Amino acid sequence: MSSRENATEWFPSDRTTPFLRRVRTLASELLVHLVEPGETWETDYAGCLLMVDLPEVPDGKWPVITNHIQVRWDDGFLGGYWGDTYLWDDFDERDEEALVVRGVPMTDDEAAEVAVSWLARQLRRPLDHQVWKKGDRVVAEKWVLSDTGREVGRRGGRRASRGSPTSTTRLRPTDAQRPPGGQS
Repeated sequence: MSSRENATEWFPSDRTTPFLRRVRTLASELLVHLVEPGETWETDYAGCLLMVDLPEVPDGKWPVITNHIQVRWDDGFLGGYWGDTYLWDDFDERDEEALVVRGVPMTDDEAAEVAVSWLARQLRRPLDHQVWKKGDRVVAEKWVLSDTGREVGRRGGRRASRGSPTSTTRLRPTDAQRPPGGQS
């Protein structure tokens, strides 16, 4: 069984580092109601790259679907963004939604705390599934972070999704994903 198939471990991989140990501990506290451990993984790519797969949004390459939240810790740099299935290929420090910590001395534990807290905030963001229909047939779908309007997934052509959607369903957060007191 590969490390990724171990659905009970947070961010499974074939290695362990001080950063990963702390990430796994924090994930079991902060991510437990937001995503399943089996939707997380880690790889040794330019340091340590954490990945969270958003199960509500289907994978796809065209159009690009950004349903993988990626966080990288390497040599004093901590960054995170909504990415696609490619590893760390579209990170943009100018993106207002990105996590960027550069030039700030941090221990592995401190970096893990910032990384997992940022992941938790991303996973608490409101995610809507919008559907356009013609008759009974679905002609387009979008998955949108409704707090900013950022599209993280799409099926169907842009022309088919003009105008208001036929229906919109809030996928996240569910009641179980809301922190106590209803704060995000």
